[in-house]
Amino acid sequence: MYTQITCPNCGTPYTAEVHQIIDAQRTPHLKQQLLQGQLNMAVCPQCGAGGQITTLLAYHDLEHELFMIYLPQ
Repeated sequence: MYTQITCPNCGTPYTAEVHQIIDAQRTPHLKQQLLQGQLNMAVCPQCGAGGQITTLLAYHDLEHELFMIYLPQ
């Protein structure tokens, strides 16, 4: 899904892709991004400031019998 963001550095509004559901077997590239701390990163096209978008996240890894939900406060 996509979300509208306003850069906290320069105030430029832009659209960023956000992933809220990760199925480790179907989307292994998202699993890798999560493990590397690169999931849901947004970079302002105007000034280059970046950061991670905090959002609800559901993670499922059938192979390891693991299901987790992250609920940010």
